[in-house]
Order: sequence, then structure tokens, then C-alpha cells
Amino acid sequence: MQRHHYTPPYDGTSLGNIIDDIDTHWKNGFNTETEPYRGQDGFVRDTNQKLTGLQGPPGTGKTYTVAPAAVARALSYSGDDAFTGVVSAHAHDAVDEVLDDVNDVLETLDDVGSLSQSVRLLRLHPGSDPSGSEYVEGEFISHYSYSNDRETLADLFEEHLEGNDGPMLVFGPPMTIRGFVDKMAKEGAIDGEGADQLIENGNAALFQYALVDEASMMDLPLLFLLGSFVTKMGQVQLAGDHRQLPPIQQHDWPKEDRRTVENHTPALSALDIVRFLRDELEDVSYLARDPPNIAQVDDEVPLHRLLKTYRLPESIANLLSRLIYYPGDGIILEGRPESQVSRLPRVTQSNVISQDTTTDSDGQIGVPYALDPSSRLSVIVHHDDQATDINPVEQALVGAMTDEVAVKEESEADDDDLTGGVVVPYRRQRAALQNRVDDGYLVNTVEKFQGGERDLMFVSMTASDPGAIYRGADFLLDPRRFNVALSRMKRKAVLVASEAMFQTVPTDLEAFEDQSIWLRLYNEMDIPSRTPDWEGSVETFVGEDVLNRPEAVDVEIYNSTGFSKPNP
Repeated sequence: MQRHHYTPPYDGTSLGNIIDDIDTHWKNGFNTETEPYRGQDGFVRDTNQKLTGLQGPPGTGKTYTVAPAAVARALSYSGDDAFTGVVSAHAHDAVDEVLDDVNDVLETLDDVGSLSQSVRLLRLHPGSDPSGSEYVEGEFISHYSYSNDRETLADLFEEHLEGNDGPMLVFGPPMTIRGFVDKMAKEGAIDGEGADQLIENGNAALFQYALVDEASMMDLPLLFLLGSFVTKMGQVQLAGDHRQLPPIQQHDWPKEDRRTVENHTPALSALDIVRFLRDELEDVSYLARDPPNIAQVDDEVPLHRLLKTYRLPESIANLLSRLIYYPGDGIILEGRPESQVSRLPRVTQSNVISQDTTTDSDGQIGVPYALDPSSRLSVIVHHDDQATDINPVEQALVGAMTDEVAVKEESEADDDDLTGGVVVPYRRQRAALQNRVDDGYLVNTVEKFQGGERDLMFVSMTASDPGAIYRGADFLLDPRRFNVALSRMKRKAVLVASEAMFQTVPTDLEAFEDQSIWLRLYNEMDIPSRTPDWEGSVETFVGEDVLNRPEAVDVEIYNSTGFSKPNP
């Protein structure tokens, strides 16, 4: 296979010194994993290939890693033209996460006297007023609307291309970058009649470097669109985690209970192009060609993998390694030592029982057992079988638990305050729980929670009708959704699900391998052979009759005692 020789357009000494300064002064520096992974430091320093990838499992500091990579390349570029790089992601909020960190790196270097030249961070917006308080602010950041500020932007960009200022990093999702290029061409800042003509003629290359964060959520056409604006010898760095949510095709969210596999097949993601070239995709039957045969694939198409999670307690990191990362990628996550992770405050029976409380035969209720601070993961199994996309049983269970643990909204929380969240699959359940739980708890779908974290996380799986679960198995039982939902926690997670959720098994072998995550959790918790830590009904879990049903709905609580690392 013929390949072009790639010569990095960076001054190696300058790049190394800049990275060393960032490592010394910015936050906690970089970690270095054992070969072949090399960790954060490896990805930041890797300029040997035009295309490099980074897999960052939950809490491993992926965004923390990509920001120094972009800064180092901007400051060490040795070409004759002005350095112009682009930083992108599938959504504006993901772009802003990187923008905030890049600005912080630059401010840190400036504060310690190690910033050799100023770097302009140009945050682009489609059409809204870019002066609002919701935008990320920083010393090096400028916000512009490529529609409203097109003339100002054209003058600024033309001056930059003439080499009259320092390096520039442009931030925005791919379609925003396309809009920017289109307006710059039409304003005469670059030669061409518009973005489409530039792309068609092969003259659209403006950027010597491209960085894509959350690359597992960006579909391949958007990567190709962004890539059309990168110079032939420009480096492209992709960071994401294919074990978390992929891009999905557009569909009708209000009709979630009628989704089908055919209508909502995940698209190939930007990060998957690296995995394809490395021959790591599990299924390539839907692709038009086989992966290339690359002998030294780790050298020619490097995919750095981060192993150390700064969020997850050791036991939960071990569980995700056993269920997801070791079988799929050979990764054994290194979690936070249990002794260094705070526990929830204990909720006692005396805290929750009053004269009017409905208790079990031992004079107790279930809530304190489910919130046991000694257990990092509690699984609540109920026997309701009626719910599809809204579940009163789980509303009652989650609501009773959130009543006993006060949390603050993340934006208002101090270091000593607890934060909390509830993950749900469906809009109707989200709306119901938003009306039930305290305002401090963020209630949202998995898609909205990816990238976030909270001290205490509840997961309400909602569907309990076996037929609904079976029909929606591709959605509900997706291991990537499970991974994102569970890995948002910092201190404790509580999973609430019907018995049918654990018992629904796809008949197709390939689907079984993809969707058996809940069954494997069931076995990891040893639920089939152990006695529950507590069992009763919804009424005795909550302490009152909240369902008004003629028959009781049984509930069991299973608390984890820890999980060991997988055996290599």
C-alpha cells in the first residue's frame, strides 16, 4: 500500500519545551501509561503521523488531554505561512469544553512567562448574537457570528492569512466551519465563490491542523466535510470513546416506543475511521471494502488509549473493565482508590420512619438500604410489567430516595456539597421525574449526560413491559448507553430496573452479544444465587401507598460489595 511520507511541520525542540511547560504548570500534569498505550503524554507529543486517535474511557481526562495538544502545535508550527488550526466536535457544548481548556492552558503559560506568542482563539457561531453571557469567556477568546459579523471576520481573517498576527485556532462544529469558509470566500478574504466551489475544486484547504473531540459522536460525512478544509500535510487528531454513545440518525423522539433497528442504525463515527484502518471494527460487513493491511499499525495509525480514570471509584472502574473495556479493547481501567473517594452520608431508619410510615415486617423501609454508603452500586429490581416509556413505580422509588439526599445544582455547588442526577431513556419519564425530584437533581437522557458527572447518580430504565423491552432492545440494552449511564457517578450509583430488563434475551446470537450487558451485570452482582439485602413492596420501600393499585409490586435491593479487576 503506497503511502505519502509525512514530515511534521513543527519545531521538535520548541514543541517538546512547550509540552514540558504545560506538564509542569497546568493542573496536575500528564500521566504516562505503560506501552503500548503511553497515555495523555503520548497523544500530546505524537506528531509522527497525519492521523492519530485517542480512546478516552469515562473520566480519563480526554478533553484535558486534547487541549495541550492543540496549544503545543499552534505555538511550535514552523511553516512559512500563518498557522491556522481548527478544533471541532459534533455539538457546540462539546466545542466549548475544549475551548475553555485551551484558553486555560494559554493563560497558565502566560502567567508563568512561558507563552512565546499570543494565540487567537476564534469561536464561531452561526447567526445568534455572540456577546451573550452563555458563551465561554477567556483572555484569548473572541466570539463572532459568521453571518452577522462577516465583514469584520473577513478583515480579521485576511490579515491573519497575510501573516500579520500570531497563530489562530478556529472553534466550531463542522457545519459552522463550513458556513465560516463560505462567508470568507464570498467576502473575498479567500479566493473562491463559496465553500461548495472550493471543495469541488479541491481548493478549500485552510487549516494546517484539525482536532476533533467526542469523535465517537461525529458521523463520518461531517469528518469528511471538516477534512476538506485541512491541508494535504495537515495533522488530524481524533479523540473519543467508541464504547460510549455513537452518532445516530435523525428520528422522531416523541415516538420512542416505536423505534426500530432499521430506522435508527448507528452511523459510522469519525473515530471509527481510525479503528477501520487498524482493523479493529467488530463488523465491517456493511462497508464496501476491507481494511487495509498495515504491518506496523501502531506506528502508522496510532490509537492512544487512556487507562486511568479520575472520576470512578476502583470498584466501578473494575466493573466497567469486566463488562466492557477488557473484553472489547483489552483495557483494564485504573480507578480511584476507595480510601480516597468520599461516601454518601448515611440515611438511617430513624431518619425516615415516623408514626404514619408503612414499614415491612421488621419495622423498616427500603430507602436506607438502597442508599447504603458502603456500597458503590445498588441495583433495585422491581416486578412491575406494565410500563413502556413512563413508569410510576420507578418514579416512586427514585423520588423516595432523592427526598433523603439533599444535593446542589452543579453550577452552585461548593466542594463540600453533593451533586446528583437521574438518567432516563425517555422524554415522558424525564418530564415526570423532573416534577417529582428536588430541583438540585438534573434529570435527563443519556445523550445529554455524556461528558457530565455527579456524586450520586440514579438510572431509571423505565420500560418494564417485556414486549416493549424486546421491541426496543437495540435502544434500551445498548451497552454504550449502559456505560454512559453508570459512569457518570463519582460516589454512588443506583440502578432501578424491572426484572424483565434482566431477563429479556435476544434470540439472535449477534444481538445477544451486543445486548446482554444487563444479564452480565445480573451475574456480576450474583443476583441469581444471593439473598437480597432488602425485599418488600413499593409501599414498604417508600413508606406509604403511592401507587393505588390493588396488588403490591415487589421490590428487591442488591448492594455490591466490590468488583475485582478482570484476569488478563
